[in-house]
Amino acid sequence: AKAAKKAVAVTAAADVVEALKAWRLGEAKKRKVPAFRVMTDAALTAIAGTRPRSKEELLGIVGVGARQVEKYGAAILGVLGKAAPAR
Repeated sequence: AKAAKKAVAVTAAADVVEALKAWRLGEAKKRKVPAFRVMTDAALTAIAGTRPRSKEELLGIVGVGARQVEKYGAAILGVLGKAAPAR
């Protein structure tokens, strides 16, 4: 049962990473920059794993800086809000 619960959590986190990557791709196209310039895969994975609920919590994630939170914080939190709740 514990392994099944962990598998569900990993799947949920993977779904969130995919949602964040889709958001990042759209943002990169809008800004005409490579996706990694918006945010790295490592940062997106960390965001999906920790599920921050505020811009302050976003700032606590390695790879996420103040400028990124200023530019993208609301959008990231919006993506997280639409994603399945963390288990």
